[in-house]
Order: sequence, then structure tokens, then C-alpha cells
Amino acid sequence: NNEASPRHHICDVCQFDGSSCDELVQHHRSTRHRIMCDGCGDGGWWIPDSQAYKDHLRDDNVCTICECHFDSPNKLRHHKLVHRKPSVEYYGCTRSFTTYAGMIIHLESGTCASGIDILDLNKSAAMCYQWQKFL
Repeated sequence: NNEASPRHHICDVCQFDGSSCDELVQHHRSTRHRIMCDGCGDGGWWIPDSQAYKDHLRDDNVCTICECHFDSPNKLRHHKLVHRKPSVEYYGCTRSFTTYAGMIIHLESGTCASGIDILDLNKSAAMCYQWQKFL
């Protein structure tokens, strides 16, 4: 019986026979027959699109891209920004950012090649505020 052998790691969907647990994990990751959640302490296996897996994602605030678990939905939402493609361009330097807030933090740091820093941002904000009073 191959299924009981430590040399056989069988996919219960297609009967793929892996020579190691790692090979079976790679098979599941490439085929998505099963999802192995790295963030689970017990290395949980899930059936994709099952209600149990959806409940796990929701209840444990799991990132579906990297399988990290978070304490709250807000922390998960904030984490997901690391997976976004930078689309906010700043024309003062060659950097792109995932959010406008990220661009502002970059400028506030004073390390931008454009030379803009927090003092410049504060001056611009004050000028905008002054203009708004006249409108």
C-alpha cells in the first residue's frame, strides 16, 4: 500500500505520488488541489473555495497571497499594501509608491533625490490653506 509508505506522498485529488512531503507541497502549490497554510501552527491543509477555508481566511485574518495571519482585519488590510504594485509616481525622483501616503512619508523623510523634505511639505500645505481661505 503506497499511501502508508513514508516514501510516498499521494495527492488525494489526482493521485500524484511525491517522493517527499516537500514535493507534495510543491505539487499542491502548483496545481492548487489543496492549500497548505504556512501561517497555521499545525500546517493546515485546505480545500480551495471550501466554506471551511473561507471561514479560516475570515476568522484568522489571513493574507491569501503570503498566508500570514494577523490580529485584526485592519492589520490585514494594511499588510495587503505590500503586495500591491506601485502605481503612484512621484516625478521629483524615480520612485513609485503603492499609496499617496507612502509617497508623503518618503518626502517627509528628507531622503528624496528631489531634495523635498517635511519643511517643504508644510510650506506647501500652508500655502494651499491660505489660498482656500480666499476662494
